[in-house]
Amino acid sequence: CESSNACHTWTELSKSNLGLNSLWSYAGDPFEKPAVSNVKGCIVRLAGTVFFGSNLGIGNNKVGTLPVGKRPSKTRRFSVNIGTTLSAVAAILSINNSGEMFLSTTTAYTNVTLSLDGISFETGTII
Repeated sequence: CESSNACHTWTELSKSNLGLNSLWSYAGDPFEKPAVSNVKGCIVRLAGTVFFGSNLGIGNNKVGTLPVGKRPSKTRRFSVNIGTTLSAVAAILSINNSGEMFLSTTTAYTNVTLSLDGISFETGTII
């Protein structure tokens, strides 16, 4: 950024600040740590990559919880690709108004990576 007024500031999502559920962790180098931005123009951004080493079950798997003030007013759903041991597959990331993030899959996987890069949403009501 050229000036601090134009930039987002970031808060790391970790197990200690409600950010990540106990089975998820930072994916490690060369990826960025999972983080949530400040609210700028009513927009919150997510970044970084998380890892799930256990058996990721079919259906909703809780990834973590966003901090108060950095949550959508209604549930938002995002189409995402997850990396697995064998390939990349499509999944849905839902973020509800309590800040809980859930990854929904139709097949069970192990060693899953999920990129949060590019996910953003408005904190207020759209209509």
